[in-house]
Amino acid sequence: MPVIREYRSQVRAPGPGENFRVSPDQLGAQEGRALEGLGNVVQGVAQTVAKRIEQENTGDITAKVTKANADLAIDLQQTIRTAEPGDNEAFDNYNKRVEDTLGKIGEDASTPAARQFHLEASERIKGQLFKTSAQGQADLAGVKAVNDYTSTINSLSSALIADPSSLELQKSLHSSAIDNLVNSGQLPKSDALKLKTDGEKSLAKSTIRGWAELNPDYAKEKLKSGEFDKDLGADLKVQLFGEIDQAVRAKEIEQERRLKEQERVAKVQQQQTQNNFLVSLVDKKLTTKEVLSSNLDAFGSGSKEQFIQMLKTANSSESRLQTDGGTMISLFRRIHLPDGDPKKLVDENDLNGFFGNGLSMVDLNRLRDEMQGKQTDAGRIESTLKKQVLDIAEGQLTKSNPLTGFRDPVGDEQMQRFMVYFLEEYKARRAKGESATELLSPDSPNYLGRNIRAYVRTPQQIMRDLAPKRTQRDGLALTPVAPTSGANAPKENQRKPGESPQDYLKRIKGGQ
Repeated sequence: MPVIREYRSQVRAPGPGENFRVSPDQLGAQEGRALEGLGNVVQGVAQTVAKRIEQENTGDITAKVTKANADLAIDLQQTIRTAEPGDNEAFDNYNKRVEDTLGKIGEDASTPAARQFHLEASERIKGQLFKTSAQGQADLAGVKAVNDYTSTINSLSSALIADPSSLELQKSLHSSAIDNLVNSGQLPKSDALKLKTDGEKSLAKSTIRGWAELNPDYAKEKLKSGEFDKDLGADLKVQLFGEIDQAVRAKEIEQERRLKEQERVAKVQQQQTQNNFLVSLVDKKLTTKEVLSSNLDAFGSGSKEQFIQMLKTANSSESRLQTDGGTMISLFRRIHLPDGDPKKLVDENDLNGFFGNGLSMVDLNRLRDEMQGKQTDAGRIESTLKKQVLDIAEGQLTKSNPLTGFRDPVGDEQMQRFMVYFLEEYKARRAKGESATELLSPDSPNYLGRNIRAYVRTPQQIMRDLAPKRTQRDGLALTPVAPTSGANAPKENQRKPGESPQDYLKRIKGGQ
């Protein structure tokens, strides 16, 4: 039968009867081992922190350097695109921006690894950027060289067109310009010969064109002489012969244009002189001395001779210098005849011959104004509208009265009176700013045609003026009948000073 053995603990707590002692040597060894372990732990932590700081700083500098690399590359391309050829200052400023940008990033590198990365990366970036910058400057320098040469050849060509006799001087300057480009390194020697050949061709062409401007016949002789055959070639010679012929035709056209312009200016100046003389005639201030010393032609229409004759006419009797209504109406009609009609008046000086022969000087000037107003497109339209109003007036004032069947014996005088009123009123109101439409449109409240009725005579007035003629025709005793209108009409039938056409018409009709 198995035996169960008694269990006894192998661990005992020291009791009062047992002493537990540690020697001093044992204690010192234990403390040393503890301190050594603590130092190792602290050193490990410090190394970990330092490594982390270095990694963070290096990463930050790396990000900043790579961004600066991209920004500076874009900046360089923008500088190359926008810099003027030969503008070194733009690239100097760019290089300074590179140094400043990378240098500022270096200030933030606080760890050895970050500083080392920044130094190496910056040098590589600057090397690449400066290489690209140098290429860009070289390209722009080439562009500048091309521009400079183009400007030079254009200037030399312009000088030859102005003075074709200076060919040798311009060729010498051209050759020196090419040599300077070669010596400065802007033009390869291999390209210089072709450029010189092309330039001399351009100078020869400009020389011929210069002579064509001055003397086309001499230019043809120079071309035929063979002097420029080497530079120009056969095809270009044919082209230049054509240009010379073209220059001859152009010069002829220009001369004709200048002559016409001179004639036009002279006509305008003479027209102004004639207008001034006619005003002076009205004021009785024109003298023969003024006429003879003027810019008018000696003879012909509107000439000195014509105005001297008009001065003589101005001294005639007053009755001769008054306007005849029929004459004025007839001349107005002739002014407005269609173009091409042989009776149409086209030269206002043709009116001068009617001074003293049915036209007063005042009415002659009115008709001249009418003709001169038709000299522009707008004036012709305006004149047509005015004529329409006067046509209506003529129909109401000079033709047969529909009630009596008789023509008004003083209708032309009435028409003349309305015409004078209308032309003067129209001119004055246009000068005040009223438009042609306002004054000439029947729908306008300011329509001047409404005043025609103020000049229309009643059937009774017409009959009274016809009575003397019928009595004389029938052999009856003549009894003078006073006219009812006009300068010889009784005072009560005359228009009073300041009386409007409407008031005049109302008063006359009220007296019947």
